[in-house]
Amino acid sequence: MGFTLAELRRWIQSAGLDVTARRADGSEAGAAVGALRCRAAVTDSRQVEDGFLFCAAQGDSAHGVDFLEQALTSGAVAALVEGDLPYVDNCATPLFAVTDARAALAAAARGWLDLHQPQVIGITGSNGKTTTKDFLGAALGGEFPVSVSPGNLN
Repeated sequence: MGFTLAELRRWIQSAGLDVTARRADGSEAGAAVGALRCRAAVTDSRQVEDGFLFCAAQGDSAHGVDFLEQALTSGAVAALVEGDLPYVDNCATPLFAVTDARAALAAAARGWLDLHQPQVIGITGSNGKTTTKDFLGAALGGEFPVSVSPGNLN
């Protein structure tokens, strides 16, 4: 399903957060950037695939911006950057600066959920969550569009 960068910006702003945009090489982002589509959003640069949004947040021991070039090389269509926007030579990928990347990502998630209104199933308990999740995903996947967390990242 994904989302456009225009939707991303609107969702972040609707949460009362400031967001500014430009391309990684310092050039103006331009209106056409809004039509670009992201397939998914990730905070780990090692998980970036073509068409993903990379969220570069401040972590406990490193800042996601330290891994920005890796994410761009891996196919990120855009990046949400906490703090000042870095410059990357010869790279026209759009970057969005926010003061709190996690809050911005949460606002985007809320906007996406409000727009698509998916049915969500939560599985709780001490044992068997991963097996139950995989079983339900397989059982429902033949009839409905399904998204499940990978592995045991419940």
